[in-house]
This record gives sequence, C-alpha cells and structure tokens, in this order.
Amino acid sequence: MNKLLLAFLFFGLIASVTISMKIDTRMQNEKNLQDIPLCLICSFAVDKIEEYLENKSNTTIIVDKVEKDCDLLKEQNWIGKCESLVAQYGPEIIQLLESNESPEACCKLIELC
Repeated sequence: MNKLLLAFLFFGLIASVTISMKIDTRMQNEKNLQDIPLCLICSFAVDKIEEYLENKSNTTIIVDKVEKDCDLLKEQNWIGKCESLVAQYGPEIIQLLESNESPEACCKLIELC
C-alpha cells in the first residue's frame, strides 16, 4: 500500500512539474512574440539612423527625423512604440553605429532583438 501511495505521489509530482514547465515555455514564447515588434521597429530605426548618419547630421536632428519617420509604421499601429524607442535608444544606436557596430548588432546590443 505504501509503495502504491509513493508511486502515485511520485507520478503526480512529475506531472505537476511537466505542466509547470509547459506553462513556463508557453509564457516565454508569448513574451518572445511580444518582443518581435520591438525588434522590427529597432531594425527600422537603425536603418533610418544609418541613412541620416551618412548625411553627417547631429544626434538631435537624427532622432527628430527618425521619430517623424515612425509615421511610416502607422498601418501596424507601431508609431507610439517607434517614437518611444527612438527617443530612448536613438542616441545609443547612433553611438554604436559611429563606433562601427554593424546595424544587425545594434538592436541585439541594446537587447531589443
């Protein structure tokens, strides 16, 4: 009887841990899906910043121009996210690009991709 009870408890514990792991994985996947727009927006911003850096614009002008370019993302309803991202990370992205980081690396370095 004790062995049966122990076996039942053991398998119950394993089932509980397995379910918990599946929930954690699902929650992580949902978080990753939520991060996708930020990664795409960051890539968009990096491309625009790189374009304006070629024109030798200063940081303030570049950030202002890229924030205006965020209007191009209106169909995805990402304008607000884009403007916030550019305001917060624009100067850092500019520094990264000026220090010869690749555009692909910029969003990873600021942990948006």
